[in-house]
Amino acid sequence: MAWLHSLVLHIRLIWSIGLFLARIALSELTQRKLALISTTAVILLSAIALLQVVKAVETTITPPTPLELAISTEPLSATYRLTPAEAEEQLSYFLKLYELQPTHREILLNIGILYETLENTREAERYFDLAAKSNRTTPHIIRGIEK
Repeated sequence: MAWLHSLVLHIRLIWSIGLFLARIALSELTQRKLALISTTAVILLSAIALLQVVKAVETTITPPTPLELAISTEPLSATYRLTPAEAEEQLSYFLKLYELQPTHREILLNIGILYETLENTREAERYFDLAAKSNRTTPHIIRGIEK
């Protein structure tokens, strides 16, 4: 019976060694997958950081263009009185700018003034409130929009 006991022990030993090798193989595969995922994440984060640096450099190099109000408040100016068609054209232009920079105070003021000119006081008040709440004190770069 000693040989039977020895055979069982050898089978258990071989079984344990097989399980151990299988676990090592699985852990190596897991480590390779983890390494691949980590490398991919690092590459993506580096690309995002590079894009942010390029954008920051671009905004620092190009000076912001001043944005004038759509309607001058001086009675002798050429833009003091706009026809409704001209006001609508100006409004569509500033609404396109608003889509690009929704927190730009001067854009919000222009939209409010134009809505007020078109006698839409509810929308004018809404944009005046947004301009008042805007915490942007310096104008951002506004790229020209083709009309």
